[in-house]
Amino acid sequence: MRRYSVEISLREGVEDPEAITVAKNLRTLGFRVSSVATRKVYEFEFEEGEEEARKKVEDIARKILTNPVIHRYEIRELDP
Repeated sequence: MRRYSVEISLREGVEDPEAITVAKNLRTLGFRVSSVATRKVYEFEFEEGEEEARKKVEDIARKILTNPVIHRYEIRELDP
């Protein structure tokens, strides 16, 4: 069984409203932070072999989870 994680973040220069709100609230509460960023992580398990599983997770990330204009993603194999 193959396990993968896909971490999705916004490209540099794309505004992150959730992070802006969190940073503002942290500063209001007295926490000194210079920046905040949000990310999403998805984990997938596949019964296929390495090559087929990697292709599937790449397709999922590219076709379903991200918008290439605003997102970047990184795929990692878990417990190889």
